[in-house]
Amino acid sequence: MTDFNELFGEVKPRGQYSSSVFTVIYGSIGCGKTTLATTAQELGKCVLINFENRISHIDETENLRIIPRSQSEYREDIMCEDKTFTGFIKYIKDNNIKFDYLIIDTIDEMFNKFHKGMLKRGEIGDSFYGRQQVYDKMWEILKKIKDLGISIIATCHSKAIGDNSMKIDLSLTDKLKDKVNMTIDNVFYLKKVDDTKRTLILKASEDLYATKLTAKMDVYNNIPSSIDNPKWIDVVETIKGVE
Repeated sequence: MTDFNELFGEVKPRGQYSSSVFTVIYGSIGCGKTTLATTAQELGKCVLINFENRISHIDETENLRIIPRSQSEYREDIMCEDKTFTGFIKYIKDNNIKFDYLIIDTIDEMFNKFHKGMLKRGEIGDSFYGRQQVYDKMWEILKKIKDLGISIIATCHSKAIGDNSMKIDLSLTDKLKDKVNMTIDNVFYLKKVDDTKRTLILKASEDLYATKLTAKMDVYNNIPSSIDNPKWIDVVETIKGVE
C-alpha cells in the first residue's frame, strides 16, 4: 500500500475544518468541469481522483495532488481503480490525514470502475442485477468521506433527454441518483458558451433535470442563476451569500 502520510506534509487538527459539502458539476466533455473543480485549491488542500484520465491539462501544485500517485520522478497519469480508491479512503481515515476537498473526476466513471472491479472479483454475480450493490458501495464511501469532514466536488458528464437536446440530465441512472441524493448538497451545470466563456448555472430550471437531485432546493433556488467564468471561490461565496 502506498504511504500517503507525506501527501501534504503536516496534518491539521480536525477542529480547523468546517462542515463538508458534496457538490456535483455536470456538463459536456471539454466544457471545463475538472478545471473549475481544481480551482478549489485556492481555498485549501485538494486531492483529485483520476477515474477518467482526461487530466493532461491539470498540473499538480502545493495544494493539489492526484491519485493514483506516480512512482517515477515525473507524473504518470494512471486511471484509478476502485480498490485503489477505497484503499486511499481507508488509509486517510485510519491515519487521520486531513485535507479540504476531494475531487472525483468523474462520478459516472467512478461507477464504471466500481462495477467492473466488483464484477471481476465476484462481489456481484450479475452485471445488471448487481448494480444495486455498486450503488450501495458508492454511497457508503461518499458518506464516509463527508463524515471525515472533507468536502466533495464530483464532475459528471451530461446527456440530452428525449428528442429535445435542450433538456439536460446527469449521465447517471435514476437509482444511482436516488442513492447519491442521500448525501448531496448541490448540483450545478457548466456550459461552454465559446472558447473564452464558461457559464455555471446554479438555479433550477425545467430544462436542467439534475437540479432535482439537490437536497437543499429551498435554499439554492434563491441563488443568482449563473456565474460566468467561475472559480470555486466564486461558487462558495455565492452560496454563502444566501445561507
